[in-house]
Amino acid sequence: MNWEQAAKLVNTSGGSGGKFLRLGPGESCKGVPGTANVNVRETVWTGQQSEDYDPKNPAHSGLRPSQKFGINWWCYEQKTMQIWEMSKSTFVSLLGAVNKDGKGNVFKVKRIGEGKATVYDVEAIAPLVDDMLDTVKKAFEQDSYRLKEELQPQAALRAVPPANYDDDDIPF
Repeated sequence: MNWEQAAKLVNTSGGSGGKFLRLGPGESCKGVPGTANVNVRETVWTGQQSEDYDPKNPAHSGLRPSQKFGINWWCYEQKTMQIWEMSKSTFVSLLGAVNKDGKGNVFKVKRIGEGKATVYDVEAIAPLVDDMLDTVKKAFEQDSYRLKEELQPQAALRAVPPANYDDDDIPF
């Protein structure tokens, strides 16, 4: 596979196909939200990166924490379980769609915009019926991620100092 082919795979609609649901601007995907468990954590933007909020950390003093909500998401197109971590406003949109249209539906999520202007449109598009309903129930029973473990603070990664590179270490 060449570079262009690999780039097309990365940018295909429906998320990354990995553990986490990732949508680019204008992309959408269909899926079923896991409504049994929600992981909520507080994060802050330090000016350089997003970190889990620690009120004892002097670097977080004066910063306003925001909530991130993580759920299991069964990707309808890929037939796999993913983790979808979202902002409070996106979670409110998802809650509204689920409460309005019921839990037994396939939902379409579309990312609109970029950066801080990003919003997600969430709508129910079809009911889960027959074999698909059984498939989704089984997937949530067997394949759901343990969200507290998967979305725990990344302090260990931040503790590693950045590497110093020579020009010879850079592959281009």
